[in-house]
Amino acid sequence: MIDYFVTDVDGCLATPFQEPDWDILSKLRAYHQQAREDRQNKKPSPYPLLSICTGRPLAYTEALAQWLGIRTPFIFESALLFDLDSYQVKGAATNRTSWTNANPQAIHSQKTVGDFELDSFSSLSSHPGVQDIEQVKQWFLHDVVARYPEMSIEFAKILDAGLVCHDPSLVDKVEKETAHYLEKQGLTHLEIHTTDVSINVLLGGNNKGLGLKLLANQFNTPLGQIAYIGDSSGDIPALDLVGYPFTPSNARAIVRQQDGYQHLASQTTASVLEAYEHCVKLNMS
Repeated sequence: MIDYFVTDVDGCLATPFQEPDWDILSKLRAYHQQAREDRQNKKPSPYPLLSICTGRPLAYTEALAQWLGIRTPFIFESALLFDLDSYQVKGAATNRTSWTNANPQAIHSQKTVGDFELDSFSSLSSHPGVQDIEQVKQWFLHDVVARYPEMSIEFAKILDAGLVCHDPSLVDKVEKETAHYLEKQGLTHLEIHTTDVSINVLLGGNNKGLGLKLLANQFNTPLGQIAYIGDSSGDIPALDLVGYPFTPSNARAIVRQQDGYQHLASQTTASVLEAYEHCVKLNMS
């Protein structure tokens, strides 16, 4: 059984800078409501519970979750866990090496990757690695944006330095500049992930692979019983872990070239609905 369906946001659940497809989002919301009702009534259900794993900041992700009626914990900034019911932010920055080094041969059957205490928001925000992220944020603000005013800082992030831009060619250009900057500054322990419209620099290991492990641990569900859909290089660590990985037709070339994923013909929001309904059919078979 596929118990949970997790979706990325930009390029999947929504098209950046465009009005949402409310009809499809309403269908997904209805499916999730049915999944919740079935579980509350202790009925067998073919409908997976819906969740989100995105690199976007908390406020935006929380709004999307509330619109979709999502009450399950979700991931923002790639590897920070938010529980709406308790209104708590948690992560695994302190123990991320242990969380990351799970046995890849057993990952699909594991409910958790270790008995580790999660970091609270206060410990996350004071983590030593935040200083490195802050250095990148300052370089983005005072150097990159000064030279490329088409780019904007992605505000309100904790453990992630982000840039947003409408021009994919400029994103590709600045991605190369960012890699050079990190190497020159001795910050190669940080990770760079890009979409068509954004660049994100993360603490090493604090990627969506860790995010999915945190969700599986929170759900007490093996990763093999979780589906995920993603479209960018930052989604690969998550797609490689779950039992049911999906990609939309608009996914970046590096994602569409990967073996072992189910590459869909539909785009963005329509592909999320297609993948979800495919999971429902698998659960009913």
